[in-house]
Amino acid sequence: MNTKQDQQKRIKETLLIKSVDNDLDRTDQERSTNSQVQIYDQNQSKNNTLHILGVNLKENVGILTGMTIFIVSCLGSLITSFIFQISNLLLKIKFEINNDDELISISSIIYMIIVITQIMVSPIMGVFVDIFGRRSVLTIYFILTGLLCAYLPHSYYVWFDFLAVRLLLAVMANSMLNNTLIPDYVQHQSIGKAVIYKNFSRYIGNFLQPITFISLISASYIWHSFNILAVGMGLTAIYLYFNIKNPSDLVKQHPDDQTSTSTKSQVLVQYPNIGQDATIASQMPQKSRNSFCQKFHQGMIECKKNPILVFCFMQNFIVRMGIVLGSNAYNLWIISSIKDEQTVLEVIGLTNFLSTILSFVIQIPLIKYLDCIRPSVIFTLSHFSRGVSLILPVLIDINSSLFITVTILLIGLANCLTNVARDLIFQKNLNNESRGVIVGFMDFFQYLGILSYLMVYTFLSSVIGLKGCFCFLGILDMLLLLVSARYNLNHKNT
Repeated sequence: MNTKQDQQKRIKETLLIKSVDNDLDRTDQERSTNSQVQIYDQNQSKNNTLHILGVNLKENVGILTGMTIFIVSCLGSLITSFIFQISNLLLKIKFEINNDDELISISSIIYMIIVITQIMVSPIMGVFVDIFGRRSVLTIYFILTGLLCAYLPHSYYVWFDFLAVRLLLAVMANSMLNNTLIPDYVQHQSIGKAVIYKNFSRYIGNFLQPITFISLISASYIWHSFNILAVGMGLTAIYLYFNIKNPSDLVKQHPDDQTSTSTKSQVLVQYPNIGQDATIASQMPQKSRNSFCQKFHQGMIECKKNPILVFCFMQNFIVRMGIVLGSNAYNLWIISSIKDEQTVLEVIGLTNFLSTILSFVIQIPLIKYLDCIRPSVIFTLSHFSRGVSLILPVLIDINSSLFITVTILLIGLANCLTNVARDLIFQKNLNNESRGVIVGFMDFFQYLGILSYLMVYTFLSSVIGLKGCFCFLGILDMLLLLVSARYNLNHKNT
């Protein structure tokens, strides 16, 4: 009996060993097949990718499509600066508001209404991008911007159609500047370069505005410049319609990929659920994927899965507070500290000129090195330098023009670097499915930060002084550095 049992046990062990060997052989074959498919896909991806000025584009993204990143940013910057500056001139000429105090009051109220409106609508605009697609939304934005630019100088009432048009232009210009095109079209290892080139395109838009449209206003009627801008927006809309691609369009099979069908079909036979999942995903847009609430909820889930996005919201809240400093507080500090009127004008002109030039120059070496630098390094460097330079006026009570000029330049450079660090970390952590709504959340905290600092600046400047407002923002930078220790800023969401 024992002999028969021993023989049966040996037979079972032999069969088990053969079964394990067969499973291992099948596993090796599966791994070999999968590795062959991956290698083929990588080779095909390299063959199908292009680049613009060293920025590597994703597979199946053409040069004209990649250029939309910089065209949209350039024209968005142009329309923002043009409308912001010319609106006050339009109020004075069109509505004959010649009293400076009344003009400042109306302009300030309109700006506050714009900020509050942006807080309310930013997440909604982001959801629209995810539901209707990049091409449709941006094309409509440029068409509407052109029509509204043509109408603005012909508006009848300050607090009705003029205000409504200004609000719509502000919302659409913000959506042009803050979009999802970089993570949509640029490979992960080139996002840093794309961020810098996008900043350069914004500078170009700012430079084009006074060169072209201000000279047109001085040489002809004011509405001619609005009409020319409207035509430019319309032509750009046509270009965008034919060249912008949605992320779903880029993942479709390329014609050259047909040769890989036999290889990939082996994987689909072994893992049939992959094909089923892809088919189901492609059939979802009608209801669940295109639902407004579904997209909004999807963005919330993405923020919970990737805590760095929440940190980016906090960072944007603090970084964008610096806008108030750049627009008004610097000039007030110069005026209150320097008594000679001629010196005041010279210092204001010098600081504005040098800040713009230095902010541009400091980003040139970043084109080559930003993608090689850890995001945590540039984040720490930028926020520490901004925090120190903002606290400096409180620690060193010197009212000389040299000290004020150097301090403002340091703050300006630090502001530039914090913006770069914010864009770099944020763009590298955007998910494919919910980029629009996440950008909308980012805009929400941006304008919430602007509104918060306006409140601090308005109500606390009389208590803590102008330098105290600087120090308040500098302390927030230092606190943000402490909070950042809890997050892995070098994380890449691929």
